[in-house]
Amino acid sequence: MKVFDPTKYYQLAASLKTLPINTLFAEAVLEQQANGKVYTDNPDNPRVFYIVHPYGMSLLYGESDNKSFHQELKEYVTNVHGRRQGDEWLQAYPSTWDPILDRLFSETALTLHIERDTRLNLIFNPQKYQERRKPQPTDAAIKVVRATAADYENMSGTVIPRQFWKNADEFVSRSTGYCLYYQDQLASMAFEAFGSNGISELAIETVAAFRGKGYAYHACAALIDNLFLEQHLKPVWACRGGNTGSRRLAAQLGFEVTHEHPYYKLT
Repeated sequence: MKVFDPTKYYQLAASLKTLPINTLFAEAVLEQQANGKVYTDNPDNPRVFYIVHPYGMSLLYGESDNKSFHQELKEYVTNVHGRRQGDEWLQAYPSTWDPILDRLFSETALTLHIERDTRLNLIFNPQKYQERRKPQPTDAAIKVVRATAADYENMSGTVIPRQFWKNADEFVSRSTGYCLYYQDQLASMAFEAFGSNGISELAIETVAAFRGKGYAYHACAALIDNLFLEQHLKPVWACRGGNTGSRRLAAQLGFEVTHEHPYYKLT
């Protein structure tokens, strides 16, 4: 796997926008919203690309018949060259990759590094959202407000803006986010992780001490109201099939599954 020249990212970016699956995280790397990495089989005549977002998501894209690249992919998965700095969640397009990956990853040495799941792509159904929309909290201790640069810096957890935006200024200027505060403590945040061509992908995190209280719903609802009703953007959602909490919250907010495909955790 060779490093792909960032000055040529534009050649691939337009192609990804035509795919029937959600590739916004990969587009964010190609548009250099995020400091990701792109590898290829041949920098001069590329047929396969491996796009890695710093949050840990990766996309394998291109022709699936390059056997020498299959070997390089094995080496990447087992991290023999130390290229991976942490866990990754890998998806592939087109679907011709699926049986190849299943076969490659079935080998004993690789099964130690692989967990298989399903990635779900969901789209927003405005009618369902309006039918299920919960009223705003009446508890005076709860406030839902627009996210600021300070919230970018202070939000804790895994799915946080620092994983998706280079700095607070870019987050405030290029993304929209809403925070739920409880007794002046930042409890939950919903924000745009990616956006392209009028489509915005939502991300949500709740501080551990405040989970299970329904706060994520109200932060997300405020964000959806802004994106859909005010900015006229199309919200989308993506998560692992095994993430029951994310699936449940998405359904409560009117999102529907449109696509499912294999998702491999590289540990």
